[in-house]
Amino acid sequence: MCYENGEFLSPPDIDTAKKFQKFCVQEMKKDGMNGIFAWILTRGIPKLERWKKVYEK
Repeated sequence: MCYENGEFLSPPDIDTAKKFQKFCVQEMKKDGMNGIFAWILTRGIPKLERWKKVYEK
């Protein structure tokens, strides 16, 4: 859903961890997942290397 062939697949306007979390929750809910559970699963996104660099700026 988010990474394939060495490239991130999220829309270009998603440039922060918070926006990416919201995007992921929406996508998981489309697949029938409970919104609260989806949010719990995305809590670690800001700790990922990709987003750590964004927060360092």
